[in-house]
Amino acid sequence: MIKRVTQDHGEGKLEATQALNKDLYMDDLIRSCKTTQEAKTTVRDVCQTLDNGGLNMRNWISNQPLVLKEIPERVSPHSVEFGEQSQRVLGMNWNPQTDQISFYPQMDDIVWTKGGVLRQLAKLFHPFGLLAAFLIQGKILMQELWRRGKDWDDFLETDLKNSWQAWFNQFSDLKEDFCPASHNGRSK
Repeated sequence: MIKRVTQDHGEGKLEATQALNKDLYMDDLIRSCKTTQEAKTTVRDVCQTLDNGGLNMRNWISNQPLVLKEIPERVSPHSVEFGEQSQRVLGMNWNPQTDQISFYPQMDDIVWTKGGVLRQLAKLFHPFGLLAAFLIQGKILMQELWRRGKDWDDFLETDLKNSWQAWFNQFSDLKEDFCPASHNGRSK
C-alpha cells in the first residue's frame, strides 16, 4: 500500500519517498536527517504524500523542536510534545533530548519449556540490528532445543534450563543506553 502511495503521490519528493519505502517499520517511521531543514522538508513531504494517498499520520516526535513546527495542524493535537523523557518505538525506548536508544525487556514469569523460552526470545525486536551480538547467543540456544528434538511443551533438562537462565540474566545489561543515534524526524 505504501509503495503504491509513494509511486502515485511521491513524485518530486525524494526524501519522503525514501523515508516511506526504507524507514517505515510497522506503523513507525524512523528517519535520521543530517540537518533540521532536511527533517522539516521530510515531515512536510511525508504528510503531503500520505494525505494525497488517503493515509494520515497520527503522531510525530523529533529531537529538534523546530521540526515539530512543520507538523500539519490536523496532526498537532495528537503529537507527542518535545521534552517528554522517553518514547517507545519498536520495542526500544528513545530519549529525544539525549538522542539515546535503550532497551527495557519485559520478562514475564518464564515457563521452562521450549515454547516458554522461545516466547521470551521473540519479545526482543531489534530492527536496526543493535541487539544482534546479544541475540546470537539466544539463537544458538534455540538451535540446541531443535537439535534435541524438544516438543513445544516439553520441560527443559537442567543443563538447558541453566543455559537459558544465564542468558536471560544478561537482560539487565540491555537496560544500558546505547550510543546516540541521530533520529531527527520520527513519526508514529
